[in-house]
Amino acid sequence: LVSQAHGAGDVELTCHFVQRCRAIISANLVWIYPLLYFSSSVLVWMGQDPLIAHHACSYNRASLCGLIAWAQFTVLAGYLRNRQYPKFSAGVTLLCVLLHPIWAYTLVHGLGLGNAGA
Repeated sequence: LVSQAHGAGDVELTCHFVQRCRAIISANLVWIYPLLYFSSSVLVWMGQDPLIAHHACSYNRASLCGLIAWAQFTVLAGYLRNRQYPKFSAGVTLLCVLLHPIWAYTLVHGLGLGNAGA
């Protein structure tokens, strides 16, 4: 719908659809957050080894703090690509890719967070 509204030249409708998309993604996090937070129980219920389930759950819990930012960035990146401005989102993605090893090393080894820091 965003692409169609943009193609029709209706900027206001395009922004309206982008805002709706951001709201829908945020609303979906209401059920995703508890699922990731309690993923250890879910994984054990599905037959996963309890130790592996524990480590997966610790990673999932640590990733919860950035999940909403990632979801909102995904919407924004799609909108910017649609508007023929892909360089900004590509630049942010490239910066994160380059900084990720530094963050991971600092969190895992420097702060001793282990799997949760990855």
